[in-house]
Amino acid sequence: MIERRTQSWGEAARVLDCTPHRFRHTFGTMLLEAGVDIRVIQRLLAHADLSTTMLYTKVADHQALGAVLRLPSIPSSQDAEITGPDSAPGGQGSPEASRKIAE
Repeated sequence: MIERRTQSWGEAARVLDCTPHRFRHTFGTMLLEAGVDIRVIQRLLAHADLSTTMLYTKVADHQALGAVLRLPSIPSSQDAEITGPDSAPGGQGSPEASRKIAE
């Protein structure tokens, strides 16, 4: 009955191959887009293997770009000579790094 009803909704909405299983994909994707940890999604979808969860969820291009844009900028070799993680401006032990962490 659920499959028939889902197919009927799909036909009305002009969605091809509308099945109850598609709702799992949408559910996982919406959780991911909301920022829910992938392991929580894995548990909610009852997947034994995380790689299965990764297949079910679709990451939008804008989300991938957003993740890259959130990365801290790396100083170029022209800005500072890097000899260790704490020696460059903004390194782990620097006041700049402490400010970034506090932000």
